[in-house]
Amino acid sequence: MSNKEFIDSILEGVDDVRWPLKLPATLNVGDQLLSTGEVWFSKNDYAKADFVPTSGNAPETFPLNGGILILKDRAERLRASQLQKHSGLLRNRLHFYYEVVSA
Repeated sequence: MSNKEFIDSILEGVDDVRWPLKLPATLNVGDQLLSTGEVWFSKNDYAKADFVPTSGNAPETFPLNGGILILKDRAERLRASQLQKHSGLLRNRLHFYYEVVSA
């Protein structure tokens, strides 16, 4: 499944879409859970997203080489790569590139 097909499948049947599209997820490296939070997808960008932690380790402690995002209530898993730490006024987050690796 391509990234575009993945986003389209999430939006299927949804009339009122609010961007960024937010999905609950866990960020894992190997078998280790690093954090729970939300993946924020931008409109018309099928390669990059943000992970915003809500509990667990802070983004400053995350390895930057990548991980797997397990989405709540979805069969798909996302491989996150090229993680970049970003500190915002309200929330710290990780920018990353993603690809759908299973469905």
